[in-house]
Amino acid sequence: LLLYGFKEVIFNDIWKKAIESTLLNLEINGFKYKLCKNSEIIAIGDKFKVFNSAIENLNIKKVDLFVLDAYPQADLENLKKTAKKIAKDILVI
Repeated sequence: LLLYGFKEVIFNDIWKKAIESTLLNLEINGFKYKLCKNSEIIAIGDKFKVFNSAIENLNIKKVDLFVLDAYPQADLENLKKTAKKIAKDILVI
C-alpha cells in the first residue's frame, strides 16, 4: 500500500510477533521508521504508523481503506462491524 500512493498507512496487529514481522518487512523494503515509547504506537515512518492493539481499541481517525487479515477462528463479522466504524471501505483477505 505504501508503494501505491496512499498518503498514510496504519499497520496494526494484536499479536506482538506479527508486529515484529511487519517492522522487519518494512525495514527490508527500505522504509525507515522510529520506534516510539508510546504504549499505543509502536513505530512511525514518513507515511505510516504501526500499532499493537485490538482494533476495538485503536485511537485513529477515519481512514479510506481497512484491510482485514484475521486469523481463521476470529469472529469476522464482529471485526468487520468494528472496521466499518473506522473505514469507508473494507477489504477482507
